[in-house]
Amino acid sequence: MAAGIRQGYPDLFSRHEYANQINKNELEGLVLEVTGLEKKSQVVGAIIGTFEALKAFADFEITDDQLGGAEQEPENIKEDVRSSDGRADFQFGLGYTVNINLPETTNVAVYDAIFKSISEHLVKRKG
Repeated sequence: MAAGIRQGYPDLFSRHEYANQINKNELEGLVLEVTGLEKKSQVVGAIIGTFEALKAFADFEITDDQLGGAEQEPENIKEDVRSSDGRADFQFGLGYTVNINLPETTNVAVYDAIFKSISEHLVKRKG
């Protein structure tokens, strides 16, 4: 958890190596210095509150060696699923939704122009 806090708040720890050991008033000053926000800002209070809450669960005394290799490289496991002819058995596709707010009109030419433009610019034809 301590490593995650150091990673999540790098600016605090770069300005004060032991940011986890300072009191709340000093932490507030550090946050104000790093962010440039005003003291009465709700964001400052949220940053301090979150930092303090996370800090309650962290043990900054444990070293990386004591964690038993928590910094190991993640394994990339790739399974190649192929059919008998060598092609993959799955296809990857993306879907999207386009919402259009149409103007209120009785003129059909307006709708024709809108949908013609959509067809020309958004819909890709195969071939």
